[in-house]
Amino acid sequence: VVTGVVRQTDGLHPGAPLSGATVSSLQASQTVTTDSTGHFELHGRQAISTISVNHLGYLPQTVRVSSSQPLIIGLTTDAATTLGEAVVTSKYYRQYTTKAVSSALRLQTPLLELSQNIQAVTPEVIFDQGSFNVTEGVSRNVSGVTRLEISNNLGPYLFMRGGQIASLRNGVDLTPIYRGPVPDDAAIIDRVEFVKGPSSFMNNIGDPAGSFNTVTKQPTATPHYAVTAMLGSYDFYRLAADLGGSITKLGKLQYRFNAMALSTNSFVQGDFNKRLLVAPVLKYQFSDRTYLAAEYTFQAFKYGLYSPIVMTPNGFGSLPRDFTISEPSLGPIRSQDHSGFLTFSHQFSPNWQLTARGAFLVNNAEGSYLWVTGVNTASPNVLLRNPKYDLNRTQVISQQSFINGKFATGSLTHQLLAGVDANQKKFLADSYVEYNKTAAGALVYYPLDVNNPQYGAEVPGYAAPNGLASRNTEQTIMYYSFYALDEVALLGDKLRITPGLRYTAVQTNNLVLGAASSSSDRVATPRLGISYSILPSLSVYGLYDRTLVPQAGVTGTGGAIDPLKGSN
Repeated sequence: VVTGVVRQTDGLHPGAPLSGATVSSLQASQTVTTDSTGHFELHGRQAISTISVNHLGYLPQTVRVSSSQPLIIGLTTDAATTLGEAVVTSKYYRQYTTKAVSSALRLQTPLLELSQNIQAVTPEVIFDQGSFNVTEGVSRNVSGVTRLEISNNLGPYLFMRGGQIASLRNGVDLTPIYRGPVPDDAAIIDRVEFVKGPSSFMNNIGDPAGSFNTVTKQPTATPHYAVTAMLGSYDFYRLAADLGGSITKLGKLQYRFNAMALSTNSFVQGDFNKRLLVAPVLKYQFSDRTYLAAEYTFQAFKYGLYSPIVMTPNGFGSLPRDFTISEPSLGPIRSQDHSGFLTFSHQFSPNWQLTARGAFLVNNAEGSYLWVTGVNTASPNVLLRNPKYDLNRTQVISQQSFINGKFATGSLTHQLLAGVDANQKKFLADSYVEYNKTAAGALVYYPLDVNNPQYGAEVPGYAAPNGLASRNTEQTIMYYSFYALDEVALLGDKLRITPGLRYTAVQTNNLVLGAASSSSDRVATPRLGISYSILPSLSVYGLYDRTLVPQAGVTGTGGAIDPLKGSN
């Protein structure tokens, strides 16, 4: 393996990384391009002794490889180059695949050599398909991933291997106790990685079905300016801007700014969706080995329907596709989402690196909706609708620190990953409030005949008079975790054995409709992975791993619910 970084030595930004440089090796018959940070990685089954580096507008270089240390290659501006660069792209020859995981997944092993099934959806795929969030298109690129839409995109609700998969953003657990997080918009997505099965190197909190990780766009020294517009059916309009580059001359302070506005109606009567997103990111490069990045994302939403769910006694598929149980007189559902990250990374040496991240998520949602509370036995075709009110606040605070290291013991090479995670989740709500009642306390119903629906009922709205001060739900989940993982390579790096262990302590507290409970658990979850490379493009693997899912609810008698434990 040959790794390194390509930088420019002169010009407007001396020392700035060069993205898109071509790095080739005749011995490995492989060519790669540098990423947005100028880094590259070449793999070969035989020793690589010489590489060539090319970039339009710079003098090419041939570099001899004499050790396993990462290379730092500087390219000088080619004074003979007088024509500006013309980039020609073709839909038939775009690179849609990647061989590496993102740094957010903490691993440094190529995808094909991992003892885990990880599928990455690249930015080229997202852009060319015209996807505008994780659920509306991105998830369809991965086998076995299905979508269950019950809350009008207030949460991703992605399922895989029979269970709902956990959501990570930049490798951080921001999964709320209840709904959410809001599906990330394509305006801030760099790539999405789907991890099939448990992954204790990331987190053992979650369903054993797996997880998905959204990697957000980060600053680069290379200037970048793009504006995109999308038009579609049902009055769909979407406008997005993506700006980035260096603020300072030497490229030490970099920025990325994304903004998006969307408005659309729906094939469902009375439904609409309006969104606004603003996401600034700043990154300061102290040196080649150290940086600090801060990012913030604000999203505002307005929905016509809280949920597109419908009911009928006539069986599945018997209703018109535009059928709804809602009424136009009800106001929209409103939601605001705030999230932020602070990331620090320092490379002690070419083989050892420390990364620390802190993140937060706050989501507020409020609105009224009609719901069918039971079967109308007298007239089954008439739905008895009653309005409900929800006021929800979701909070997540997450911290993680981990270290990556490479070393050798005799003929064995090791890739070590060790770290600590801490997470605090809180859910406050005044939910399922039945506010529309008669003087005697009976529910007021608004009948709707599924065979002849007539809309126009005046349904009163509602707002909690004291906000969340009169909440009926308060739930918290807190956990901390320590873990270590060692990938041991032998037989010329063809066989890789990965033992690991994670220890997790979790505490839950629940107050739901006056019933209080709490629970705690401490569990050690071992992991063992084996991967063998049969060919450079073919490997087989085996994996054993376990997960833990804290339960935030209470039983009918008010007791705590034991954590759900899964194995793979």
